[in-house]
Amino acid sequence: MNTELNEIAESLNTSLSNVQHQEATIKGHLSEVQQEKSETQAAIERINLYRSGSRPLAIDECLNCFIRHGRDSKMTAIPSDSGIDLFRCRECGHEIEVKP
Repeated sequence: MNTELNEIAESLNTSLSNVQHQEATIKGHLSEVQQEKSETQAAIERINLYRSGSRPLAIDECLNCFIRHGRDSKMTAIPSDSGIDLFRCRECGHEIEVKP
């Protein structure tokens, strides 16, 4: 009887350990999802600020960096033979064309 009891106890302890590991994994994933949700909501708020005119950007500010990351990054002119002015963000590499 003690052997059977020990086997049951060992099995339950193993099950508990497995479930606790699964719980920790799920909590970690949930935390990542909540962080991504928060960042996405903040980006949507920045879009609304920009669209409403409450947060205008300077001509050389990167819209991509502002919307996605909330940072003020400068765009720099890059050479072009096409007659179109090209600008590239120093932070994210985003490029825009400005037709004269």
